[in-house]
Amino acid sequence: YFDYKNNLNIAFSNNIDTSILESVEMFDFLEGENMALIGKEIVQFKNIELQADGTFKISQLLRGWFGTEQYISTHNENEKFILLNKNIISNNFTANDIGLSYNFKIITFKDTFENSTNKIFKIEGKNLKELKVVHIKIIKVGNNYKITWLNRKRGQNNWMDGEEIDYKRTY
Repeated sequence: YFDYKNNLNIAFSNNIDTSILESVEMFDFLEGENMALIGKEIVQFKNIELQADGTFKISQLLRGWFGTEQYISTHNENEKFILLNKNIISNNFTANDIGLSYNFKIITFKDTFENSTNKIFKIEGKNLKELKVVHIKIIKVGNNYKITWLNRKRGQNNWMDGEEIDYKRTY
């Protein structure tokens, strides 16, 4: 959801190149710019401003991306902030990979491949699980109840001209 009320101040280590951080226009924001992992929640921010104390304030947030809405209310001070961008290399893991461990080399800002250390990640499959349903309606019909909801899907979620897909379920 769009969150125009809350702001977040972020303090970066001195070795982080903050020159790449910038506010974006609404079009670029809606195209996926300025996405970040904060704690366990994926958010987007439209605005970022350097503050007098050296922190950066992000505002005009889009919260709970990619099924992370359950983490919206779980934030604490000093959580990790990881800027995500479209150039991140992604592996297409499947349900068969859940539980397996893979060795990755993570290269951060101002670091080199040779200087980086290996890290082992266990595939949990969070992005393979179904998202929670939305727009639940319960209507009493005589002595029975009619329950409807919309399923959310992962992957391509853009509105495609000429295509109508109804994910509504009725029971």
